[in-house]
Formats: sequence, C-alpha cells, structure tokens
Amino acid sequence: MTNVIHAVHLRIHPQILLSRPYYTNFTWRYQADGTFVSTTQNGLPAGDPWRYWGDYDNDGWLDVIAEGWDGFALFRNLGAGGFTNLAAALNVTTPSATWFNSIWGDYDNDGWLDLFVAAEDISQPNAPNGLFHNNRDGTFTQILTGSPIYDSGRRCAPSWTDYNNDGFLDLFIAVGNAVPERNLLYRNNGNTNHWLKVKLDGRASNRSGIHARVRAQATINGQPISQMREISCENAYAGQNGLLAHFGLGDATNVTTLRIEWPSGIVQELQNVTNNQSLTVVESQGYGGAAPQFSGVTNSAGGLQMSFTEPAAPARYIMEASTDLVSWIKLMARTSAGGPASFTDTGTTNYPMRFYRLLVP
Repeated sequence: MTNVIHAVHLRIHPQILLSRPYYTNFTWRYQADGTFVSTTQNGLPAGDPWRYWGDYDNDGWLDVIAEGWDGFALFRNLGAGGFTNLAAALNVTTPSATWFNSIWGDYDNDGWLDLFVAAEDISQPNAPNGLFHNNRDGTFTQILTGSPIYDSGRRCAPSWTDYNNDGFLDLFIAVGNAVPERNLLYRNNGNTNHWLKVKLDGRASNRSGIHARVRAQATINGQPISQMREISCENAYAGQNGLLAHFGLGDATNVTTLRIEWPSGIVQELQNVTNNQSLTVVESQGYGGAAPQFSGVTNSAGGLQMSFTEPAAPARYIMEASTDLVSWIKLMARTSAGGPASFTDTGTTNYPMRFYRLLVP
C-alpha cells in the first residue's frame, strides 16, 4: 500500500510524519540547521497509521486518530509532552473494525470539531457508522439515529463539504472500494449558528496555501474561543475535505481576529471579520519599502544568471517567469537580506523566449 507523508508543523518545531499501513511509522523533527533527525513517535503507535489530524479541544495543537484492523485510537496532542490515547476516556469507540475512514468537521457550527467514522468492514458490510458530537468539554457523544449512521455499503472515503454553499458542512461518502455501489450524499439542514469559510491564495507560499495554519478567535456563548485549521491535501483515506478552512462560530457576531500563518513564514491578521461569509485571503506582508530591481544578466552554460537588488530586509519576495506575459510560474521565494542577490534559471534554454519579474507579496 502507498506510503503517506504528512508534514505537521507542531507549533515551533515542524515534523514530518511517515504513515505506512501494515508497516512501522516514522517521525522526523526539523533542526535549526535545516536538516531532519529521526525521533520516536512521542506516544503514537508504531504500527497503526495515523492520518486524521484536527484540533478537537481548541488548544492550538493538532490531535490525531490512529486506525487499524485491530483497533481505533484518538491521541490528544500534549504539545512538548507528546501524545496520549484518550479514545475511551472521551467516549469515542467504534462499533466495528474500520480502516482509514475518519474525518473531522464541525457539522453543527458550534465552534468545536466533531468526528465521523465510516465503517468499512468486509465481513460486516452493514455495520453502523460512527458519528461523534463534540460536547465542548473534552468528551464526545455518539449519535445513534439518522440515515448517515445506518445506510449500508462499503463506505471507504467520507468527506465534509459544503456543496450548496449555505455555510453548513454536508457529508459525502464514497462507497464500494472496487465494488460497484451507489455513493452517499447527505445535506445538512443547518441551524441558527454562524460560520466563516476561508480560502487562501498564496504568493510566496504555494498557491493553495497547503500547510498554512488558519486561526479564528471569537466569543461564543460568552467565552473566548480560538480555533485552528491546517490547510491539508490529505484529510482521509481516498477522501478530501477541500482546501479551505471552515469555522463554526455559534452565536458569535464576528471573528475578532483571523490569523493566517503561511508556509513562507508570513503572518497575516485580519480584525473584526464579518461572519456568514466565504472569504478569500491573498498572501501579503504589507510591504511598503522600495521594490526589488534587476541590475544585470549573464548568459552561461549553466543557465541565465540574473543579478538584482533585494527589497528591504526581512521581506519575503519571489521571482516568476512567463513565456507570454499572461501565465506566470514561481521560480523561487526568499527572505531578503536587503542587498545584492542573484538567481540562475537553469531551465531557460527550454524556451525560445522568457520574461521575468520580482514581486514582494
């Protein structure tokens, strides 16, 4: 089975977690010199794959579910203290064996992540699914009524997605697992709770903002709540929630502070964001200094070497290339030292003509 690499930035020290079904998992921690060193799993199981990340207790740390044919575990992230399995203590147990089928999502928009576990057990194709409502106190209540629980089939890929754009997460379940069966789609009828959807448009970072952290602070039921979502391209086995951050806001009238921590290192904050809207945030650092300028070009066997003056330190800036002045691709992203710099485009001989530009997001 294919290995899955999930890069998880655990606050200050990013880690790479390699989840390998049927085999031993690995963890590497980032070092100050730019290298990675192998570490222990800090309480995570070595054999069962861990994939389903979500901050269910709103403490700013990503928690994770580990699943295998022989069991189910929910590991709370203790920060520097590693992880601990709290599945039984949190009242999260599955009615049957499952495999790679969990997904996090705040389906009632109360500001706390809920959990759906699709039961794919070949020996029990009609086994009930698990829907666990977050009680907002560190525990969950299992929902035992409704079609999403008992509709049959080999449910192999669930995902939460707001297909009708009403602000409430709907549930889609791909069914079959190589056997022709009808997929399942459930519309969320919603309630009076508010919401916010955030789509990222990266510039110095990747365009989709993958691995950006989005944090929303709001007052819900009279209490200050800080939620965190990581933009990820892998939310479940063969399933994907989409490349946006969905926040339930309960009775909050707005998001007091929306903070985006981009992979490039740029941090943006927006104040007093109106609820019940779909918001696109373009990566920007609010740079107001002198623009970078090209100063020279040298053609060589290794490629086209361009000299230029950087923007003021420590701004992040990028170089892009185009063959038609319409479509641009990013060649590099750097943090400025505020002086002369150079870049060699080794692919320039692949094009009859190429244009370049320097930008400061």
